[in-house]
Amino acid sequence: MQTGAFQLSVNDVSTGTAIFRNDMPIWLGTFGSNIWPMISPTDPMYRGPTTSAIVWSDFIEGRGATLKNIHSVNKSKYLLCLTEQIVSDLKIAAAIYANFPRFLKHSRVSKSSIDPKTVKGRINELAKFLSLLIQVSKNEYGIEIKALNEISFQLLKECIPKYKGRSNHLKRALKLISDPMVQKNLSASLQWQLLDLDSKSIRWKATKDHIGIPTLSDNQFLFLMSHCRNTILEFKHVMGMHIHDKSFKPQNSYAGDNFFSAINSYFEYVSNQPNCYSFQTKFGYLPGEVLKYMLESHNSAMMIILLLTGMRETETKYFMRDSLVEEHGFSFIKSKVVKQKPQDIPVSEGWLAVDLTIDAYDILQYFSINNGNKYLFSPPFKFLSPNNSKGYQLGSLSKKFNNWIKRIDKKKNI
Repeated sequence: MQTGAFQLSVNDVSTGTAIFRNDMPIWLGTFGSNIWPMISPTDPMYRGPTTSAIVWSDFIEGRGATLKNIHSVNKSKYLLCLTEQIVSDLKIAAAIYANFPRFLKHSRVSKSSIDPKTVKGRINELAKFLSLLIQVSKNEYGIEIKALNEISFQLLKECIPKYKGRSNHLKRALKLISDPMVQKNLSASLQWQLLDLDSKSIRWKATKDHIGIPTLSDNQFLFLMSHCRNTILEFKHVMGMHIHDKSFKPQNSYAGDNFFSAINSYFEYVSNQPNCYSFQTKFGYLPGEVLKYMLESHNSAMMIILLLTGMRETETKYFMRDSLVEEHGFSFIKSKVVKQKPQDIPVSEGWLAVDLTIDAYDILQYFSINNGNKYLFSPPFKFLSPNNSKGYQLGSLSKKFNNWIKRIDKKKNI
C-alpha cells in the first residue's frame, strides 16, 4: 500500500467513524479511483490492466467492459449487474480488508497485511453472488435491489444453493461484508449478522475436495530424469559447454561444427526473413530439425529444474538470468518469492543446485542471453511470444508440459 498524508485509523474503523477519502492511497492507486491497480506493469506477475487490478465499474457493466478487454469479456461466466451504491459499499469492505485483515472476526490472517489478490478474490465472489441476488429478486419477485441493506436474509438463503461457484469461497466473501467491523462502516446495516451465516437453515452446497496433481511414481520420475538428463547433457556436449555432471558419456549423435553453427545461427535466422533452403544449404540441416532439438533441450532443462528443486510455478516467474550463486562452497538458485515471506524483502534463500541442476540452468541461461529475455522460464524464441517478455503465464506451464510429455513418452510411462 502507498504511503500518503491520509490513512485509515483502526480506531475509527472499529467504531464506524472512519472517513474513506477519495485521495486515500490503496495499493498502487487511490480509494476514489474506478481502478485499483494491484501490481506494477513491470512486475513479473503482471497479467494485464484488468487482471492485475480491481476495476469497479466492471461489476456494474460486465467484466472487461471498462477497459474494452475482449479476452475478459469472453472469459466471463457470470452476469455482473451491481448498482453504484452496492459497489460503493464493496469498496469500503475491500479497503478495510486490505488495511486491517487481522482485526476481522472471520479472517484467518494473523498479519497486518494481506495479498491484494486475496482481497480481489473476495470482492469478485461477492460481485458474482450479489448480481445473482439482484437477478432473482427482479425476475422472480419483481423487486429491484439497489443497496445491500435491501437484501433480506430469506433471499440470501434462497440464492446460496443456486450459486454456481464454490460454497467455501462464497462463505468467506459473505463473512467479509457481514463482519461487525465492516458493517459499522457501510452505508447501512445488513439484514443479517455474521453468526447468521452459520445457521442450519442455509443449504450450503457441498464443496468438492480439490485433488491436486498426484506425486510422480518412481518409474515416472526416473523416466523424466533419464530423458531430460540425456537431452541436456547431449546439448551441452554439442555446444561445447562445460558439463558439470561428470558421469555423462556422449553419444555424438549431432557432434560437429555444422550443427553447432546451425544452433547458434538459429536465433538470427528466425528473427529475419527465414529462408529454409539457404539455411539447409549452409548448415546441412533443416531449420525444423534444429528447432525441434533446441525446444527439446529447453523443455528438458525446465523440467529438471522443477524436479530437482521443487520450485513452485509462482517462483518460476522470478527465476531470472544470473540467479545461480555460490555460498559457503555450494551452488544455489535464487528466486525472489519465498513462502510465507513478503515479496519485497531481499533474496536470502534459494534451492541447492546439484551438478545436473547447474547443467539445466546453463541451458536456460544460454537461451535467455540469445533471445534477450531475462526470465529463464520463458519461451526460448521471440517468435513464440513476441509481445511477452515476462516469462510463461501462470497456468501455461502445465499445459505445455502435458503436451510435451505425451510426445516423448512413447511407452506410456506417465
